[in-house]
This record gives sequence, C-alpha cells and structure tokens, in this order.
Amino acid sequence: MTEKKTILVGGTFDILHVGHLKFLKFAKAQATPSQLIVIIARDETVKKTSHHTPIFSENERKELVENLKMVDKAILGNLPGKSSFLDILTTVRPDIVVLGHDQFFNANKIEEWAMNHGLNLKVIRAREFTVEGLASSSAVRKKVREVENEE
Repeated sequence: MTEKKTILVGGTFDILHVGHLKFLKFAKAQATPSQLIVIIARDETVKKTSHHTPIFSENERKELVENLKMVDKAILGNLPGKSSFLDILTTVRPDIVVLGHDQFFNANKIEEWAMNHGLNLKVIRAREFTVEGLASSSAVRKKVREVENEE
C-alpha cells in the first residue's frame, strides 16, 4: 500500500469563500493518497501583516477549516516573533508545501532551507482561483460593504 503524502498549506482563511475551497482541493490533489494539513494564521499575525483584525477569531477559522472534507487537520500557526513558518516544517515534515498565489514566500528558498535541515520536500505555487471576480477575502469584504450601502 502506498504511504500517504503529507501536504501542508497555510493561510488566514477569514471569510471562507469558494476560492479557498478550490485552493484546498488543488492542494489535496497534489498527491494520492494524501493528508492535507492547514496552518491557520494567528490573529496577532494577521493584524501585523495585513493591518486589519480578522472577522473570525483564529479558533473559529480553525474550526471552520478543519471541518472541510478535504482537510485532514488544521493547526494554529506560531505567534509572531516566537518561531517561523520554516520552524513548522521541521515539526510537520511535509512532503509537499502548496503556496497560495498571493503568499510572499520564495519557493526556492523554502526548498533550500528544507534540504539544509534534512527535509525532502517539494514546493508548488498555486494559481489564483477566482469566482465571479471574488478572488480574496478583501474582495468579499468590499462586496459586502457595497451591498450594505445599497440598502
């Protein structure tokens, strides 16, 4: 029997939308059989990097994501300044890391870092998954504001 490959993705996943679902399905499909582990960005990290407070708390976002059928496990990311995404790689030891189209990580640097730390992994950059022009949670927030202003 073929051993399951571990696939790792990360993100904020605030205001879960169809683009997120397509991204997670894409990630899960990178190996068969596989287990998909999702890192949920901490509230403090979102505030620091995106300069806004998430609508849903980190625990609510984790619960939403871990209950999606394609997700095998969701974990909270590290707090800013405590450790990095790269440190999570040594704990999870994924076979594949799938980066979102808008994530700033350098795929080559992740692979190089992993190799230097005894990990053999492949990094894949996903394309943008749009649904009727709503490709991000910020686009969803903007659309909600527009609808509210119409009322």
